[in-house]
Amino acid sequence: MLDEIEKRGLDDVEVRVTGEHGLEDIEPVVQIEEIGGEKTTYARLDPEKARLIVVEHLLKGRKVEHLAVGKPKQSD
Repeated sequence: MLDEIEKRGLDDVEVRVTGEHGLEDIEPVVQIEEIGGEKTTYARLDPEKARLIVVEHLLKGRKVEHLAVGKPKQSD
């Protein structure tokens, strides 16, 4: 995922590595938090799925619904 972010020149993306959140059964997990506060969680990722998320969600602004888990949440 990081190499795809760099390849696409997405300088406005912040990546943070965090500890386990009780989701070990569906790891690896990525959560995207948008400026407006909406969060989307993607799970059971592999390199191909991660690249798809970078292109579709981060670059084009379209959620990858078939990879998202749960309902979108607003930040507190």
